[in-house]
Amino acid sequence: HMLRHLAPAVSRFIAPSAFLGGFMVRWGLPDAEVRVITTGIDRERYAPRTTVPGELQDGRPLRVLFLGTYAVHKGAHVLLDAWA
Repeated sequence: HMLRHLAPAVSRFIAPSAFLGGFMVRWGLPDAEVRVITTGIDRERYAPRTTVPGELQDGRPLRVLFLGTYAVHKGAHVLLDAWA
């Protein structure tokens, strides 16, 4: 019902990930009308730091906060591995 009646009235479908964009196309939406947008931080905007490990550029100690559920899919282990 949605594909026949609602989708023709929409000029662009926005997907928050490539996975969902692919799902939308497999569901039957035209590939040309599905746009995947990226979320998160553009890492290229930030230059590499040249500081002592554990210090900020102004000499203050580096403090890190992980706020979230301690679950594998949240990636806290990646932070801890990088810290090591």
